[in-house]
Amino acid sequence: MPNLVSYLNVIKAKVQSTWKYPTGVSGTQALTLKFVLDIDGKLVSAEVVDSTDARLNGSAMEAVNRASPFPPIPEDLKAGLAGQPLLMKFTVDIMPRKAAP
Repeated sequence: MPNLVSYLNVIKAKVQSTWKYPTGVSGTQALTLKFVLDIDGKLVSAEVVDSTDARLNGSAMEAVNRASPFPPIPEDLKAGLAGQPLLMKFTVDIMPRKAAP
């Protein structure tokens, strides 16, 4: 299902582009989001189901909310995706912030 992979990659990229990592979190981190979209790509619900650092949870929720709405679900995927929970795992490499002089 190349269309599904492409659509999910667009969602992931949009979330990552709006994600502001919290101060004090660095290194390779993983977080899994469970979310539901309607057929128009609007976020219906979202929750963090797993993360390597709980400090990421709030920022991840803010990112997914800022990124919504997403592109409408492609026609051939609507029946399988609209209103269904999706799990998406994010693995991020966060560089430590340098203190301002």
